[in-house]
Amino acid sequence: MQVDTANMLAGGGDPVQCLRNHPGRAATLHLKEHSQANPAALLGEGEVDWQGLFNAVEAQDATEWLIVEWEGDFLPPLVAVESCLANLKKMAKQAIGPGVVAGLQVAFGPMTDRGGARVFRQGPR
Repeated sequence: MQVDTANMLAGGGDPVQCLRNHPGRAATLHLKEHSQANPAALLGEGEVDWQGLFNAVEAQDATEWLIVEWEGDFLPPLVAVESCLANLKKMAKQAIGPGVVAGLQVAFGPMTDRGGARVFRQGPR
């Protein structure tokens, strides 16, 4: 199963609780920020409980891929992707210790014709 953080929150769900309710089932996580107050929020700037999410991922040791998405026309795509990736590295280090995201492959490409971008990031295994 793939947990989509933004869509789950937008629909009234809780991605952290979902991971806890279904241990070992989330081989991939679709990481996207959700903010009702700021539609331009980048990863780490909204309402997602990133610390809780990363703690659940680390405890279960089942997630193989973190797929980071940003879409919008608020920033140039590569600027937004770089900011999301920098925020992800900071949050992951705070949640599960230094070095967890070091040395992992990164690839990104266009997401939408509106200027969005998607970053694929291999998980902490």
